[in-house]
Amino acid sequence: MALAAILVAGSALAQEADFRPNPFRPPPSEQEKQLIQDERTRNIVRGMQSEIVDKVAIKFERKIDTMEQSLKQKVDEAVRSATSNLAPANSKAGEPNSKETETAKSLVPEGATFVACVNKKALYRDKDNTLIQDASDSNRCVAP
Repeated sequence: MALAAILVAGSALAQEADFRPNPFRPPPSEQEKQLIQDERTRNIVRGMQSEIVDKVAIKFERKIDTMEQSLKQKVDEAVRSATSNLAPANSKAGEPNSKETETAKSLVPEGATFVACVNKKALYRDKDNTLIQDASDSNRCVAP
């Protein structure tokens, strides 16, 4: 048994000696060892490159999908809040204010004073003493 242990230990030393590519050259330096390790790493990465790219693409697509969903929810919430804020304003806009519609229909500038009715049209004088005739206020010039 002792002989078998010596033979096993001797064969292990022989394998370590055979590990060097050329026994007549000096052992590789640390820099050469690092270059060998770097080349092995590059070969492993090249072999797994398609797998790595697929995994990254899947994670990236998932992230984009979640971002799109959250953005869509935020936009929908903003649209809902904007439309709910506009709803009361739109209901008020549907009911015309009589004063606003009168001034919108009338060409009479603000601050003008009524002078008389001429040919069933109202005659106004503005601040610059310019006379303005307005047909939109014709009900004012109808005799009762």
